[in-house]
Amino acid sequence: MKLKTKKILVITLVSISVVSVFYILNLSKNKQNIPTITPSKPTLIQNYEGKFTITLSVGKNQFNFPEKLPFLEFESSSSPLDESSARSVAGKLGFAGEPTKVEDSLDGTTYFWKSDKGTLFVYSRSRKIRYGSGTFTPGTNKQLSDAVISATVREFIINNGLLDKNSFQTSTIRFLEEFPDGEGFQETTKEKAVLYQVSILPKTVDYELISPSSVEPASYVQINQGGSVYSFQITFFPALKSGVTEYKLKNYNEVKSSLNDATLIELRKETALLSDLPTDSIQNIEVNKIEIAYLIESSKTTSFQPVYKLSGEATLKDSSNKAVATLYLPAISEN
Repeated sequence: MKLKTKKILVITLVSISVVSVFYILNLSKNKQNIPTITPSKPTLIQNYEGKFTITLSVGKNQFNFPEKLPFLEFESSSSPLDESSARSVAGKLGFAGEPTKVEDSLDGTTYFWKSDKGTLFVYSRSRKIRYGSGTFTPGTNKQLSDAVISATVREFIINNGLLDKNSFQTSTIRFLEEFPDGEGFQETTKEKAVLYQVSILPKTVDYELISPSSVEPASYVQINQGGSVYSFQITFFPALKSGVTEYKLKNYNEVKSSLNDATLIELRKETALLSDLPTDSIQNIEVNKIEIAYLIESSKTTSFQPVYKLSGEATLKDSSNKAVATLYLPAISEN
């Protein structure tokens, strides 16, 4: 009797083992057959109608980026900034009185203040504020260290109640100098810089957030050599989290072979709009810097995808001076 019981037990265990093996193999097979979905390319509009060549001077050893990245997703949606919120922000920054209201097709209702302190814009739909102090003065060069620059910016944001101290982090510092003709700024070395731009990121984000229409990060603060704030832009984001799916990014060779797919976003030292430039204005753009950023396609977007931000020098027709060019290239690999 005992022998018969043992025999039944052995048969049962063997059966369970066989079924388990088939289940695991079938599960593995199903996983392998799950199709890989390539997300659609971001909407980037090429406003310059001319043709130009793009060359890459960034070496393969300088291309140090992750192989995969997820999208950034909203945990919840946020309502537009109302007039009460705009007035609250203005009051914290020392702007009083009635704002001027302007309706914008992209940013919605825009509230505008101007005083001796400078100018302040509060954009309701895109949930951002932008401040400029007016005429630029370098200030006394205090030889500020990177740590002091970041600390100064952080203190300014917290003291003016712009962001909660636990909701943001300071990131990349860009060193800027004025163009010789005084029309804007360009990147330079710290030794030559008269303006420091500090990127501001949500606490949970590792890369800059950018829009298709501007090369500036969504949030930043600029201070002069003396530590005084010259301008800033702060964008209020809902809680952001990394998506579950990670997507393969273009590697160095893929980037190099797809340069012609890059979209020219800005050409500094040119006051005309890209769409107004003659089609033979740009001859070549040499890309000497590559960064990863997350693209905010529109105010209605519910997720942000990574793109490559390409920076370099543009050779212009009938000009011995180079212009600073910035292009965006979709980062998700198609292979």
